[in-house]
Amino acid sequence: MRIGGTLIWATRFEEEVRVERQGGKAEWAAGRDLSLLRQFRWGCEGEIACVRRVWADGRELDLTGIEMRLYRGTGDQLPDPLIEAKQGVGKAPAYRGLAYAVFERFPLDGYGNRIPVIQFEVLRPVGALEKAIRAVTIIPGSSEHGYDPAVVSERTGAGASRLINRNVFHASTDWQASIDELQALCPNLERVALVVSWFGTDLQGW
Repeated sequence: MRIGGTLIWATRFEEEVRVERQGGKAEWAAGRDLSLLRQFRWGCEGEIACVRRVWADGRELDLTGIEMRLYRGTGDQLPDPLIEAKQGVGKAPAYRGLAYAVFERFPLDGYGNRIPVIQFEVLRPVGALEKAIRAVTIIPGSSEHGYDPAVVSERTGAGASRLINRNVFHASTDWQASIDELQALCPNLERVALVVSWFGTDLQGW
């Protein structure tokens, strides 16, 4: 489900000064970073499995380039180290039983130097089936690089290329995103069987 977040804690703005030189003159450009924390106000009692996608002002974020820590709302989760460092040891709440995310040094220059509206795509099992699963079989179909954990690119022309096995923003590759989601939804998973396909134009040499 796609839900909104409620701001429950934030630090002061941090200004980051950059120097750009054009025509021999130094021009100063100021950017603002903000460390913020958002809590899910969805009535989500207990813990969630994971967060798959995040949007800021309606635009999906590339989570591989953002420092985001997710706390799933478990009963034994510890306080976030950033909040504890700001508030003091023993003075930071752990928000046990509530899921929340911490964004550290989130760049705001693309949002008018203000905190954007954050939304999350949350996954949460609602039954007992997921915890009972011990083994699964993964069938990627006809994907040529579906099992590759590293990014594979393909040249499409002079100076142009595309990523073959990354169609998501919440992981480095499609494979990594699938495995992370599988482990989050099935915490007691022990074995995974891979189905490997081979395609050829003829059977010569067999």
